Amino acid sequence: YVGVVDPCNIKPDYTYEITMTVYTDCSGILMSTSDFINFQSINSGLPQDNVEMQCVDPTTGAPVPANYQGTITSSLCPAYANQSTCYSGGTYPGYKIWKYVGTVTLPSAQSDWKFWYQSCCRNMAVVNFPYGNGFYIEAGINNIARYDVSTPEFTSFPLPYICAGLPFKYLNGPFDPDKTTNGQYMRVSNKNPMDAGPTPVPYQTGFTL
Repeated sequence: YVGVVDPCNIKPDYTYEITMTVYTDCSGILMSTSDFINFQSINSGLPQDNVEMQCVDPTTGAPVPANYQGTITSSLCPAYANQSTCYSGGTYPGYKIWKYVGTVTLPSAQSDWKFWYQSCCRNMAVVNFPYGNGFYIEAGINNIARYDVSTPEFTSFPLPYICAGLPFKYLNGPFDPDKTTNGQYMRVSNKNPMDAGPTPVPYQTGFTL
């Protein structure tokens, strides 16, 4: 929430900053320096709308230049960091971060505001999904219950290296950035990845969630 809190104003300011971080394979295609996120509340009776998101440096938050090609990242040990596919001749999987930021002022308080992003192009190097699926992500807020609400964040690095066939525990680091969390709780559950629609993406035979 980035609105102005004015106790003298009967109607709250429903202004929110949207942040989206996308990770791409260095062997894949580049993303653009701007993109769009859709949003809608069915209860409001208003049609679907969108907000333009600008790509920013994931460390400084500064706008990126037009020729920006993503920020390289990985969980490789430092001695192997320059041997990922982000570098010429690299063989270890390498990734890039693309961070987008935008601001939207919602027209009203509703319990079902939904924000979503979808793409035609899921990483084709992933072997446990059928080839050719896209991806879909969404977040939602109820700004009737609280107008100065924010969604939870996941703070852990999402691309760990995991040894195949061995048990592994991964906590994605859920965090509630709300200034006041009284009466709130977080619950994390596993869900199948989604394609545009949204529709669940089935796993290849032999793989399960």
